[in-house]
Amino acid sequence: MMFFGTIALMVAILPNHESPFLFAVGIFSLYFVLTGNRTLSFKKKVLI
Repeated sequence: MMFFGTIALMVAILPNHESPFLFAVGIFSLYFVLTGNRTLSFKKKVLI
């Protein structure tokens, strides 16, 4: 997902293809991926 977020950001700023909506989607995608990974790193591991 991090790959797709960065691709969305790159496509959003291409010349003759500026898209503020796609840029915002890329930013939010990266934000959710990074915060999700951070949350999982703090989660306690439960052994069953």
